[in-house]
Amino acid sequence: MATKNEESKGISIHDFPSYSESLALNWTLSVDEIKFILNSVKGENQILYFAAQLKSLQNSGIFIELNNDPNKSSEKILHFLSKQLNISVTELSPVSKNSETRYREKIKSFLGYQEFGEKQEIFIKKFIMHEMQTDLYSDLVLQEKTRDFLKSHKIVRPAESVLSRLIASYYKESLTLLYQKLANKLTDDQKEKILQLLKKQPHQFSLSNYYKKSPPEPSAFKINIFINRYNELKELGITEIEFSDVTQAIFEKLETLGRTYDANALSNIGEPNKRIALLLCTLSAASKNILDHILEMNAKLLAKKERISKNFYENQLKKMQQQAKKGLQFILSTTKQMRSHNDPKNTTLFDFIENIDRKILDDSILACEQLSGYQSSGFYQTLENKYNDLRKYTPYLFELEFK
Repeated sequence: MATKNEESKGISIHDFPSYSESLALNWTLSVDEIKFILNSVKGENQILYFAAQLKSLQNSGIFIELNNDPNKSSEKILHFLSKQLNISVTELSPVSKNSETRYREKIKSFLGYQEFGEKQEIFIKKFIMHEMQTDLYSDLVLQEKTRDFLKSHKIVRPAESVLSRLIASYYKESLTLLYQKLANKLTDDQKEKILQLLKKQPHQFSLSNYYKKSPPEPSAFKINIFINRYNELKELGITEIEFSDVTQAIFEKLETLGRTYDANALSNIGEPNKRIALLLCTLSAASKNILDHILEMNAKLLAKKERISKNFYENQLKKMQQQAKKGLQFILSTTKQMRSHNDPKNTTLFDFIENIDRKILDDSILACEQLSGYQSSGFYQTLENKYNDLRKYTPYLFELEFK
């Protein structure tokens, strides 16, 4: 809760911005504002001071804290305000404490602002806790968001020290609740088992084993290693955990954070729920990536087998074509002899064949038959012969849940 002294502080005159193009946009007084200012205070010093405080609250959600040192960067603004108010004073002068209090109350009432108190503090807490359920924002981002939130709801912003302290407190509380929610997704037995994984994989737990950036050159043996890793996480129940109550942005940041730790660093995290939460997100993401790697390796291995089979098939086909070409020439020559025989009526088939090299004829027919059969099914037979190696992992591959 903010103290009285902290609540009364505003921004320093040294924080008074220097505007150029946005000068008219942010510091132009409306007719009603000019009328309100002139009816509220008397004296040019007081009028300029009152106007500057009014526009400061309206623009930034906080009053300015006047120092004795004039700020050269605010000269354009003060001149701009003076011109609109038709006064000659162009520098801010201090006012009494009572006057300052009275002015601020009038300005808050006119602009519809409310002072920051316990009710507003609860309001801010709900806002920050809600924001932290959408993404893991940094302190700086939360401070900016909270300033905008206070301004949009016309709540006077407390001192920076107060705001920073509150944001830090709510930030920590929101993370504690998040880690608790994630840890509660696991049973005590599951928690114990995933913590034991740290001992199995010292130093390079997530990066080296469970979260490879890219799969290795595929082989049946290596695919089986990945299948075993996936099944180990499945047996732990990691693949069944639902994260529908956690945004993708939060999940990805926790998973990324978890990957930056090695086993020793994860083990040394003091907060048990945080340690479990990071492990859970990392392992859950790892299970999906491992499954992707398995499918990718399988696809590459199938493509490799197809490429090898195609090369083998084409080489064999060339040899068969050469043999069949010779045989085909012999068969054509023999067929022509038969068709253009000088005395077909007096020559039997037996006599004709007796004049032909029977072995060459049989070899020629066989070569043509082999070529015909190989062209229609040889490639698939070659592929089928390569499947024996795939059988070393495909029975386990087809048991995986690809959904």
